[in-house]
Amino acid sequence: MTPTQAQQKLREFTKSLGDKAYVSVRLDMSPKPLSANIYLDGVCKDCSYECGAMTFEALFEDMERELANYKAQHHASKVRRMALKIIELTAIHGECDDARLRGGDFGAAEVAELGDEACAEANRMASNGPFKITRMVGSNAA
Repeated sequence: MTPTQAQQKLREFTKSLGDKAYVSVRLDMSPKPLSANIYLDGVCKDCSYECGAMTFEALFEDMERELANYKAQHHASKVRRMALKIIELTAIHGECDDARLRGGDFGAAEVAELGDEACAEANRMASNGPFKITRMVGSNAA
C-alpha cells in the first residue's frame, strides 16, 4: 500500500468513526514503525486506543480489530456521560433540553442516537427521575 492509498484509507476509516473522531498515524523509530492513535471523542479528549504495526495493511487491520473490541465499551461510556449530564442539567434547570446537551460535549446526532438510552440510564442511576430530554423548537433546534 502506498502512502497515498494509506491516506485515502485513513480518511475513510476516520469518517466511519463519526464527526468528532480524529486518527493520527505516524512513522517513527519504535519496534513497530507505524502507529496510530484513535480519538473517538475528538483530539482534545483522551486517546481511545493505540495500534502499531510493520505495514500499512497490518496497521489498518489492527485498527479495525481494536475498534471492534472497544466499540461496546465506548458506547456504554458515552451513554453514561450523557446520563450524568442529563441529571446535572435537570438539577440546575429543572429540565434537560437538547440544546443544552448539544452545547456541551454532545452533537445533535449523538443526542438523537443515544438520548433515549441515556435517559433510561439516568433514571436507573438517580432517584428523582423520570428524566427526559425536551426537544427544542425554533432557532436553537437541531
